[in-house]
Formats: sequence, structure tokens, C-alpha cells
Amino acid sequence: MEKLIHKQTQCERVLKILQNSQCNWVDGMTFLRLDHPITQYHARIFELQEQGYNIESRFIEGKNWKEYKIIPRGTLF
Repeated sequence: MEKLIHKQTQCERVLKILQNSQCNWVDGMTFLRLDHPITQYHARIFELQEQGYNIESRFIEGKNWKEYKIIPRGTLF
């Protein structure tokens, strides 16, 4: 009997990175430095936001890209 292996989607990979950051900012370049880069990470983040995840973004001063962080559900700021 063959064992099926679940290959993570890019959305799942982005979500895991953001969740593992423990609400700290994640530099967008992080997604490009992976063994299997997620070059369209901004599109994956948008998809996660469409699914209801609260993901904030801000431009990094002096850089041409953003950083992101996920706000856990039920967290009030």
C-alpha cells in the first residue's frame, strides 16, 4: 500500500512561516530565500487575507519591499 505524501501549498508554507514568527515581522525576502522560493508570496498573502487571516504589512524603510506579520484570531490591538 502506497503512503500518500501531502505536499504543502505555497499558501500553507507562507502561513506556517508567519505563524512561526510569533507575531514578529517577517521580511518579504524571507520567502525568496527558501530552498524552494515563493516568488509570488504577495499573492499568497492576499489569498490568505481573503480566507480571513489578519495579516498586516508595512514597507521597510530604505528598501523596495514589505514585511508582514499575522495577527492571531481573537487578538485585540
